[in-house]
Amino acid sequence: MRPWIRYATSGTLVIIAIIVLLVRYADYLVNPWTRDGQVRARVLQIAPRVSGPIISLPVTDDQYVHAGDLLFTIDPVTFQNTVAQATAEANAADVKVRLARTEYLRYRDLAQTDPGSLSEQLLTDKEDAFKLASAQYDSAKEAVVGAELNLAFTQVYAPVDGYVTNLQLSIGSQMVANQPVLALVDSATFWVTGYFRENALAGIAVGDSAIITLMSYPDQPLAATVNAIGWGIATPDGKAGYDLLPDVQANFSWIRLPQRIPVHVQLKNRPETIDLRVGATASVLVQKDTKR
Repeated sequence: MRPWIRYATSGTLVIIAIIVLLVRYADYLVNPWTRDGQVRARVLQIAPRVSGPIISLPVTDDQYVHAGDLLFTIDPVTFQNTVAQATAEANAADVKVRLARTEYLRYRDLAQTDPGSLSEQLLTDKEDAFKLASAQYDSAKEAVVGAELNLAFTQVYAPVDGYVTNLQLSIGSQMVANQPVLALVDSATFWVTGYFRENALAGIAVGDSAIITLMSYPDQPLAATVNAIGWGIATPDGKAGYDLLPDVQANFSWIRLPQRIPVHVQLKNRPETIDLRVGATASVLVQKDTKR
């Protein structure tokens, strides 16, 4: 074979290879993309409404739970006693208000049938006593409602479907009211945040189609849609310093690196074979001008 034929053949193969590569990676050359992406989801911090030790813990770490499933139970004995005491006090207040009402009505009827037989002050005192007893009864009833609510709060339920994560509780753990003790990943809220260079944002619009590739599933790209673009990120400069003047740090870098702006991408359909985990790494490619 003549040398020029070999050279021509080799050159043709190289050109074909380059064309194939360009076609294969055309999306990456034309469309904004980043390998700096993370799987995100809403994480609910579960906090008890009352204090006390745990006596029942039917869930385990990383367990999937449905909304309404029992997460843990706090010892209810103290709250049961409070309900009983509040109920007894309400019953006593009920007796007092009925006696005060009967006495007030009796004096009122007597004053009406025999004018002048009773002083106006006495009748006013009886009426005030009846009103005071009524107010005390209403307060006692509210105390019963509050005690019953606290008793109900000893059982803590899952507010949404999700995954129990980083469970550190055990039987006997002391709960403190309004202190978060358990994390629940809401399974209905998964999305991916891609951190794009700021000079790529001009090619991204809300509504554009996107392709997500999870590091854990590199051969299963997922269809998605851009649903939000971040409007700001924290900066080291500009914070208040001495005399409330901006504290601007000197920057002597020869190269200005573009900032990374979060772009939120919502998955369209997730196959059941793919598990999404908060913090997992993902690549995100946005297909330009696909909003419509």
